[in-house]
Amino acid sequence: MHTSYTPIRTGKIPGTVGFPQKPIEGGRETFMILIKNADIFSPMALGKKDVLIGGNVILAIEKTIHSDRLPHDTTVMNASEKIMVPGFIDGHQHFTGGGGEGGFHTRTPEMQLSMNIANGVTTAVGLLGTDALTRTVESLYAKTQAFNAEGITAYMLTGSYWLPSPTICGSVGRDIVYIGPVIGVKLAMADQRGPSFDSADLATLASDVRVSALISNKPGIITVHTGVNPDGLDLIFEVVKNHAIRPDIFVPTHINRKNPGPGPGP
Repeated sequence: MHTSYTPIRTGKIPGTVGFPQKPIEGGRETFMILIKNADIFSPMALGKKDVLIGGNVILAIEKTIHSDRLPHDTTVMNASEKIMVPGFIDGHQHFTGGGGEGGFHTRTPEMQLSMNIANGVTTAVGLLGTDALTRTVESLYAKTQAFNAEGITAYMLTGSYWLPSPTICGSVGRDIVYIGPVIGVKLAMADQRGPSFDSADLATLASDVRVSALISNKPGIITVHTGVNPDGLDLIFEVVKNHAIRPDIFVPTHINRKNPGPGPGP
């Protein structure tokens, strides 16, 4: 069977980004796709299976699905040498680009949908990096919604390195409650490029995130960019111990960096 494929939105089927929603076969649209002989992980290994997709939903995963028992316009794809997995989730992407610490010419461009598709990512969370001056939470929101329109599932974090956090609606809590894709906030600590604050400031932010997450039925996370200063995650441990903040609200990143010793840093 010869089929001409057009890269069309797949409707958020895990693991099928890149497959067409309405493949064109002989000039006619078809609404079902049969993937044959894929080596499937879901996420456990299932072995060689056939997968039937229709109406943007995985209808069946069976050892054998006979194409001659399906509607005549079903598109059949041979995946005998392919691995099929659920779409990957990337919780830390700079949708609007990163870099810029070496001057304007070192700013990296914003991400394109193809970057996620090529790496099997179907769900991603966008956030700002060091630069919250030439990049904004508003532009991050626009890019997040663009990714959703193009067919992957995209969320975002409000804020940036800084505290008080830059927001769209005037506060972190209002962004989480009123802006659909916002599921938390970004913050930097133990980093010379970030803000100086104490445990009370962090506890207040965490409480704001927690309450707004409860109201909006969202995860409500604080992604913490962790720098190389010796205090590391000390403030997080302090607010958990002394302010009764839930530890699972914090998602530290970059914690595999080596802190500088008493002498010059590495």
